[in-house]
Amino acid sequence: MLQLEIRDAREIEHAFKAATAARAGALLVFAGGLPDAHAGRIAQLAAESRLPAMYSFRAYVEAGG
Repeated sequence: MLQLEIRDAREIEHAFKAATAARAGALLVFAGGLPDAHAGRIAQLAAESRLPAMYSFRAYVEAGG
C-alpha cells in the first residue's frame, strides 16, 4: 500500500505524480481541511490519472469525482 500525505496545496499534484509512478490501483481521500478545500482539483487529477477514487464527502462527487 502506498500512502501519500499532503501538507499543503503545492503537494497535491506531486502526490498524484508519485501515485501514478508507483502504479497505484486506487485513491482513498480522507476527510480534512486541506483535501476538502481542494476537492475540485483532487477530483480532476484523479480523473486525469485514471485512478478509481473514494471520497469522504459529497463535495468531491459534485466536483466531478
